[in-house]
Amino acid sequence: FKEKDGGKIVLYMTSMGVVCSTHDKCQAVKQILRTLMVKFEERDVFMSYTYQQDIRDRMQKDFIDVPQLFVDGQYVGVSSCH
Repeated sequence: FKEKDGGKIVLYMTSMGVVCSTHDKCQAVKQILRTLMVKFEERDVFMSYTYQQDIRDRMQKDFIDVPQLFVDGQYVGVSSCH
């Protein structure tokens, strides 16, 4: 993934609003990045099975909480925004 996402900031997130706390966390991280004028790529796991599989492979887990942030292919962390 480091080679594939080198030089990028990638945010795995969801646009599904049913789980409000998860959706709100994703929106908060996106807003922070936008406020800082950081160019980032959104990968919506709700809309793409490929992105779901990518994040599972990256994290080596079956269940992944979003948002998850990667910079230059390196894992930064998950949001704990409330």
